[in-house]
Amino acid sequence: VCRMDGNSIMRKIKKTRLESVIIKTANWGLDPDLVLGRSVASIHQKLRKWSTDYDTHVCGEGGEYETLTLDSPAFSYRIVLDDVSKVISPQ
Repeated sequence: VCRMDGNSIMRKIKKTRLESVIIKTANWGLDPDLVLGRSVASIHQKLRKWSTDYDTHVCGEGGEYETLTLDSPAFSYRIVLDDVSKVISPQ
């Protein structure tokens, strides 16, 4: 994936109804308040700008962010998160 075009991957994610949310950030420029808990597809444009500004992979393939997949065509059921909280650790 790291050698593939990230924007192409993002388009495929949108087409296949894959829903992944960002659960961790580890990169300067990705404000946890703006991205944690948001679906990757819904903030694709912000991730594109971030990847251009910081010369990183739009899909986070360098460990810049981590995701949790909540729904996929391969799943029998969607994962529902009932109770969530943000924890921001000092650098």
